[in-house]
Amino acid sequence: MVQNTGFSRPTIERAVKKLKELNLIVRIGGDKGGHWEIIEQSNK
Repeated sequence: MVQNTGFSRPTIERAVKKLKELNLIVRIGGDKGGHWEIIEQSNK
């Protein structure tokens, strides 16, 4: 993500932490082979 965005590692870590706290992303799989997935929000 650092290479793709140009943001520093600490900045990305803060963003991921905030997204997790807001239940907007979830980790699928393990640390090495997994990925982050955006949680779909319904507009109810």
